[in-house]
Amino acid sequence: MLDLRFIRDNIKLVRQGVANRQDSAPIDKILKLDRERRQKTSQLEDSRHARKEMARERKAGVQDEARQLRDRIKSLEEEVRQLDSRLNDLLLQIPNIPQVSVPVGKDENNNIVVRSWGESPKFDFKPAPHWKLGKA
Repeated sequence: MLDLRFIRDNIKLVRQGVANRQDSAPIDKILKLDRERRQKTSQLEDSRHARKEMARERKAGVQDEARQLRDRIKSLEEEVRQLDSRLNDLLLQIPNIPQVSVPVGKDENNNIVVRSWGESPKFDFKPAPHWKLGKA
């Protein structure tokens, strides 16, 4: 999984890498959710700071305000938690970026053989794929 900061800092590279892999990852959704999450996290930190300041002052009659602030903090924490979950789900959909030396193509026919050794075995039957052999 690509790091969110890497995506944010290298958006052109990520978009090109996704395009080279013939994929359609939700990069715009990720960036939008990231902005929203950072905004909510900032609001949450500001609210926590205000609660600390309120606790230090210990003024009489601020209990209602403190209760509202506590409820707001709980609400913001839940929103950030949900945004984190959605963001993580979307980040899992972005493939790794291929190296620059990898040829761009639609399928394996565009691959080039870099190196080989020995002769490929010849069978007088059609070999089973590895996933079927593993089950057997």
